[in-house]
Amino acid sequence: MQRAHGRLTKKDLKEDELVTRALQMWAYIEQNYPKLLAGLGAIVVVALAGMLIKNQSDQQTQASIDALGNVRIALHQGKVEDAVFQAERVAEEYTGKPAAGQALLLLGGLHYDLGRYAEAQTAYQGYLSTYGDEGPAGYAAWGGIAACLEEQGSYAEAAEKYAAYADQYGTSPFAPIVLKEASRCYVNAGDLEKAQGVLQRIVKDYPKSSIVRSAEAELRQMGVMN
Repeated sequence: MQRAHGRLTKKDLKEDELVTRALQMWAYIEQNYPKLLAGLGAIVVVALAGMLIKNQSDQQTQASIDALGNVRIALHQGKVEDAVFQAERVAEEYTGKPAAGQALLLLGGLHYDLGRYAEAQTAYQGYLSTYGDEGPAGYAAWGGIAACLEEQGSYAEAAEKYAAYADQYGTSPFAPIVLKEASRCYVNAGDLEKAQGVLQRIVKDYPKSSIVRSAEAELRQMGVMN
């Protein structure tokens, strides 16, 4: 707005600039409102899609839990083969869900109990490949594979598998346990030197472990400790 004396102040210039910008923006909206509405609609669609995906994910998670429950019901009823079939179905249909991981571990245990060690090993390896080897579940799958190798007479390979867990997770509370298992498998494989080595590792690296006395006793029997 221009004053009576004809000169424009900085405030006047600023106000005129704001008015001009507002008019320009309104003109842009009038000319492009279909595009703007379309863009706004796209944002709404994306938001709704995200909500739908989350809802579907929640439904799948609950469905996987229910399906795993059916496996346990079949076991409770003594229908082992039915439980095996259902566990396989849960693992396949709900891959990535925690219940599917539990189904693989359960499947491995069922095959192991039935003496189907190759199938059990496949299930355990499937867990490790999909869900990783960390935590108690990872240890169970890793140890399950080693146990399957042992049952199939591959004692040296089983020992290496047990020891490899301790190599990778040396600070895990399971580390001294797998080393003890490794020593037993080495003995069965006839490799007393390696058996002694892992027992000595327990004594040296895990002196506060609950199995260190057992390791020391075995070393004394081998004539390594007094």
